[in-house]
Amino acid sequence: MLLTQYATFVRNGCIAGLLLGSAGAQGSVLLSLELMAETGSSSVEYYLAFPALTDFNAGSPDSAISRQVIISSPDGAHSGYLNHEQGWGSSSSHIASAEALSDGLTGTWTLLDYAGTAEEREYRFEVDLGSVLSGGIPFTRVNSPVHGSLVSYENPTFTWSGPTDFESQYVTLYERNLDGSYAGLVASEFLGDAATEEWTPGVTLEEGGQYTFRVTKRRNVDFDGSIGTPLDAEGNAWEFGWSDAYATIQSGAQIDFTAVPEPTAVVGGVACLLWAGHRLLRARRAGH
Repeated sequence: MLLTQYATFVRNGCIAGLLLGSAGAQGSVLLSLELMAETGSSSVEYYLAFPALTDFNAGSPDSAISRQVIISSPDGAHSGYLNHEQGWGSSSSHIASAEALSDGLTGTWTLLDYAGTAEEREYRFEVDLGSVLSGGIPFTRVNSPVHGSLVSYENPTFTWSGPTDFESQYVTLYERNLDGSYAGLVASEFLGDAATEEWTPGVTLEEGGQYTFRVTKRRNVDFDGSIGTPLDAEGNAWEFGWSDAYATIQSGAQIDFTAVPEPTAVVGGVACLLWAGHRLLRARRAGH
């Protein structure tokens, strides 16, 4: 869930992407693809791809905003939504290697116009990523604090290591509920220099609060692939086509931690459980 929300923040922050090329000069829909190497909270490394559709002509006669559009990758592991019932949407499965990710995104994509209605129409279009992922994507790791640790709530500092030749970085600090669900954004910042690998957000966190810190680095690459025009079974082109299409290459990592009054050497899931139990007990006592 946090990854999808992160992708939304990145888009709202206007991270520029790599143009794949225009497949429909008269189109009004932008196709974007975020290709990511991710180090999860448990230090497991995997790859992701978040496709998304954006309509820039909302409210005009040329707009596709009046209906839901869904695109799906050839391997069925990645989808993007326009006018989804929950708003903007994008989904991705964890992929083990850059080669498998490239294979799953290369080939025939499906586009459903008027998705979920009696007027639903299916289109197909070809995507070739070329050599974009041939060299893989380097991974990033959070060095401090350690995942699952107890961290001082007074002005915490975060450090990480990863590729330093990327053009930019985006760091975020989220608050989580006790059940691990997303509670809200605490702080975020764009860092123009990817060689900078330390961040102090300058905030005081809630005692006993559950938090997630993540960092994502981004770079442009030369694109030598192609994207085709969506065609139906009779060879008719989708009326909107693509106004533009782009991709970003990103390397991200995140860790979870609990904020406490004083730093502690105790780390791991047991420490978090003990502190969460202490917090719950205090809340119950306060209620009496």
